[in-house]
Amino acid sequence: MATKSNKPTIKAADAKMIAGIGKNLASMATVTLNGQPYTLAQLLAVYQADSAAIDATDTAHATWQQRVADEQATHAKTVLVTRALRSFLLGYYGEQAVAILGDFGLTAPKSTATMTVATKALAAAKGNATRAARGTTGSVKKKAIVGNVTSVVVSATPGGATMTQPSAPTGTVPAADAPTPATPAPAATPVKPATPV
Repeated sequence: MATKSNKPTIKAADAKMIAGIGKNLASMATVTLNGQPYTLAQLLAVYQADSAAIDATDTAHATWQQRVADEQATHAKTVLVTRALRSFLLGYYGEQAVAILGDFGLTAPKSTATMTVATKALAAAKGNATRAARGTTGSVKKKAIVGNVTSVVVSATPGGATMTQPSAPTGTVPAADAPTPATPAPAATPVKPATPV
């Protein structure tokens, strides 16, 4: 019998085994399996216990599902009642009854005061000052900021083409402005002494 089967398949196999034992082994007093003797009743009990355990787990699973459904229903009802009770407490004691709401584990609602024109203007000014201090820009200005590259140099290599930016030009001194090296003076020619007459 397969060890990995669904429950209906296992129960059907157990029923087949029980029927086969009753039909073909009823005349035997004992049957030795794996070195252990089994009477007819003990052999039948093995498969009957297997089917009974499946029925028990099915019943327990169904009971668990019902308990989960009951929990979800009671929780949903509790949420609705809690909301209604909170509204009642706020209406009866007022929104300033923070201590009383705390006794119920509830919190007072946040203030929803309307911002005045001056408050809005101050908030906008603070926002602009923060943007200026941080140097942040909008999407339109970001698109306008681009790098300044006039040309690139592409060179072929065994591993593929590579692209590099040209280095900044180095300054050279024009030939006209370069200092002219000094010309050495010619060596003096020795003078012959006069021949006596």
